[in-house]
Amino acid sequence: MKLEDSSGKISEPRSSSDVEAMVERVGKDIDHCILSNNDDFIQAAGSGSGMLVGYNDGGGYTECQDTNLPVETVKKLFVQFFEGDPGWKTAVSFGPQSPEANASAAGPSGASGPGTTNNFEEKGLKDTVIDSVKREAQSSFSYMIRRIVRRFLRRIF
Repeated sequence: MKLEDSSGKISEPRSSSDVEAMVERVGKDIDHCILSNNDDFIQAAGSGSGMLVGYNDGGGYTECQDTNLPVETVKKLFVQFFEGDPGWKTAVSFGPQSPEANASAAGPSGASGPGTTNNFEEKGLKDTVIDSVKREAQSSFSYMIRRIVRRFLRRIF
């Protein structure tokens, strides 16, 4: 198993306490974390008191219907995934990502392309790229694409 934080640091958790410690950091000093086992993964993103959890088990990306999960609940989900207990999938209500979430990721009013606001003019390149990566962490793009983008960004900055 691999445990990755939003800065791209990858480690191999040795115990459930390693996994819990990483989840505790989300919203404090990291934006998200991903626990993966081969091609399957569970990830959490959030800030403040609530977190969003999603996973991919080969059947496509699925998100928790509750977008404001308590940290303790997320820790339990991650530990169950780490321990190979399939109960984490039924501990909360998961479902496919909603079309509204895809539209909000595209920008204001769900549009992208010509005629939309160009945030590059209002922000610097680095801030724009960082904001895009954060939005991508909550989108339905595959895990591998996110890893490629992070590696690319680390080489640039």
